[in-house]
Amino acid sequence: MALPLEAEMKDRSKFGRILCVTMIFIAAMYGWFGAMGYFAFGQNTQDIITANMGDGLLSTVVQLGLCINLFFTFSLMMNPVYEVFERRFWGGRLLVFGGEQHLLLTGLRFACTISFSNFQG
Repeated sequence: MALPLEAEMKDRSKFGRILCVTMIFIAAMYGWFGAMGYFAFGQNTQDIITANMGDGLLSTVVQLGLCINLFFTFSLMMNPVYEVFERRFWGGRLLVFGGEQHLLLTGLRFACTISFSNFQG
């Protein structure tokens, strides 16, 4: 998401500093969240924090919510990649008609993930 943000800034010369401070803040938040998970669950902390919640309705609802969030925000997160790709290889022209290419590529990625991944462990 950094490329569109830089293009919209009033003073682009400050972008690098703001990005650095923001990334440090986000890394610290991730570290804090990880430490809190470790303090809460001790040596039995699993890699995926929702796995620590055990089986049950709450755990299932949280995992389902995360999956739905990922499904609906993936195209938004990939938009800068698509823009760079289009500028580089097609001179800014869209590959298909409008945003259909994003939907098509997301659906293709989803189908590949389901086909080749082993979600059972």
